[in-house]
Amino acid sequence: MPIAAIDRLRPEMVKRHVSEVARGPRGFLRQYRKAGGRFSKLSPYWRRRRNNFVKRHLAQARNNREKLWDPKKKRYSRRGLALVAWAYDPKRFRRNEVKKTDLWGYAGLLLVGAWLIWRV
Repeated sequence: MPIAAIDRLRPEMVKRHVSEVARGPRGFLRQYRKAGGRFSKLSPYWRRRRNNFVKRHLAQARNNREKLWDPKKKRYSRRGLALVAWAYDPKRFRRNEVKKTDLWGYAGLLLVGAWLIWRV
């Protein structure tokens, strides 16, 4: 996520008291700025911290069936803003989610494979 997009949402983060640690002087956003807004140039420590944060919060959002982005209000939830503070765009979350049909398709493929093996 570009630094400019994160900076546009910074006033809302401050107003809603979101990700104070990530926005702090020793936080992720400072490191992300030093890396020029490029994930690949972050140190392995910060890449790992960011990935773990994103993974943990996406799992919690999925389990609680939270909306990270409200298209009607055109506004992020608090958790969505926290993900933005860690350079992750929550609008992508719905597109990357695995659909039940995809899982059944994979299970169906396994069943067909097992049937072919059994048949031989």
